[in-house]
Amino acid sequence: MVWRWWLIGLYGVLLWLIPFAASCFCFDKTGKLWMDKTAFKSLMMVLSASVGTAAFWSLVRQHLYLDADSLSALCVTSGFVWLGINYALDLLVLLPMGQYSLLVWFVEIGVRYMPMPLTGWLLGEAIRMAAGLKEGP
Repeated sequence: MVWRWWLIGLYGVLLWLIPFAASCFCFDKTGKLWMDKTAFKSLMMVLSASVGTAAFWSLVRQHLYLDADSLSALCVTSGFVWLGINYALDLLVLLPMGQYSLLVWFVEIGVRYMPMPLTGWLLGEAIRMAAGLKEGP
């Protein structure tokens, strides 16, 4: 059981670290973005969504022995934990590094993490529907 929380935490850190590391290649030596800001944000969204999808897939694959309700709860919990980890790492690293105000950070970056819990909830509901525990629309 404890290893499950370590795994969720590790995936949460990787969800933040992989896009952050990739973003470092988009800045020149002076710290200026060398590509269009909109293209950069789109690239980060696609990369983050891909890493998040892989994390959810891996988590579910490693916990297939759980009943559908427990697996659903795991997905929802993971989404909220990952949101918290990404917010915490951003506040500790990205906010001071980018010299953002809290409001500017939230509007430009923080709000983009919000699909994490929603994705977990939707995946959990899909698992429950597939198991026949809940009727579809």
